[in-house]
Amino acid sequence: MFLSEAQDAFPARSYRDTSPSGSARRWSPISLRNVSRCSFHLLQSEGEVPWTELVQKIWGRDGTKNDLEKTVQRLRGDLGREGYRVSTTHNGYKLAV
Repeated sequence: MFLSEAQDAFPARSYRDTSPSGSARRWSPISLRNVSRCSFHLLQSEGEVPWTELVQKIWGRDGTKNDLEKTVQRLRGDLGREGYRVSTTHNGYKLAV
């Protein structure tokens, strides 16, 4: 498969959405880079990391809680049997090392 065929077969997971106010917003892709950032910040903490803090560190002002939830879901999938180590807390996430 040529590169151009692969790009057509696997488009980037990024899209535009129009809010009720009519302003378009570009959503962040759930990429390996963002999964890596999420795992890095969880590893650096010594306990619970609030979801608002993770969103700010990974996407800045453009991120949403939904983006983070999808990223954590992918992180758990990438960890396989060890995915249980990323736990959901009342305000965010925690990594059991």
